[in-house]
Amino acid sequence: MGQRNQQGRRPMGIFCISTIFILGVISCSSVPHLKVDYRLPPSTEELKGQKVVLSFSDVRRDKEILGKGARDKFRDFSGKILFSLSRGTEEGFMVGVYDLPLFIRELFKRRLENEGLGVLGPGETGDSEIQIALEEFKLDFMGGKWHFKMAYQARLKKEGKVLSRQMIRGRGERLRVIGTGDAHKIVGESLTDLVNQLDVGRLLRQAGM
Repeated sequence: MGQRNQQGRRPMGIFCISTIFILGVISCSSVPHLKVDYRLPPSTEELKGQKVVLSFSDVRRDKEILGKGARDKFRDFSGKILFSLSRGTEEGFMVGVYDLPLFIRELFKRRLENEGLGVLGPGETGDSEIQIALEEFKLDFMGGKWHFKMAYQARLKKEGKVLSRQMIRGRGERLRVIGTGDAHKIVGESLTDLVNQLDVGRLLRQAGM
């Protein structure tokens, strides 16, 4: 009789262990990233054949991605960007999870390739260099709204000399309904608009290339 009772308890013990393991996996996977969906503009072959070196510099005075209000909503924020990419009305796909500097570089790499450019890394030799200097990238929550602002400068360089540049800055806001979903949307929408304002052809023409 006692043996049957012990055997009857074994499945319950296994179930409890399995439940704890599953809860642990869910807990680990729930660390919040900032989800950014970037939409490319229509592709063009206008600059096909040219090769540029893409470099990045982080010149932000405040290196924090989240302001105080946003930190209160994004508890245990990982500091990572979950980057997804789409074009037009197509469904997007996940590119990867990055820290901010690597995200910005990957973001502009996709943007330049969309123009037909061959994109090289630092240390490689191209026709010219495009440097993205990030001056601001901040998400905050104030007055019941999500606020996002971004500023960057694109510099066309050759042999270390700046030949042309374009300064782009902007901001967006969106009411918070529930959770952090609207935060992801305002970042994706604002960032798409600001990155797509980059006029690579104009930079090259101004530099006489």
